[in-house]
Amino acid sequence: MTKKEFVDKFWETFVESISIDIRKKYNIKKSETKFMWDVFGAHLMPCFQGEAAKAEYDKINKDGAIEIQYNFFGISDSETQPLCESHMTASSIECIPEFYVVGEDFSWCFVVTHELELCGPYFCYRTNK
Repeated sequence: MTKKEFVDKFWETFVESISIDIRKKYNIKKSETKFMWDVFGAHLMPCFQGEAAKAEYDKINKDGAIEIQYNFFGISDSETQPLCESHMTASSIECIPEFYVVGEDFSWCFVVTHELELCGPYFCYRTNK
């Protein structure tokens, strides 16, 4: 999946259910997807944060999951990859900034932000489908 396809699917799955007025209030726009995890950081949808997010990630079935490092000051994957065997635990990826792991069907998402001490990580189950 290309980065654009990933953004489109992430947006459709985790953002479109949030009202346009709320998205405007928090300045969340599809054209500004640099920090897509803002929907979790602004508490616009239910999610786990910090240690609870890590615990949820560690217990989820990761069969078919994909990963992508997304726009960290010029460091970015051009497409998603199958989840690497070395990225199966939260502790193995907690220092990779702007790193997204999603279930094969986008039923869940784990995000490590670039603000490692302040925001996240976040784990969210899809609630809009």
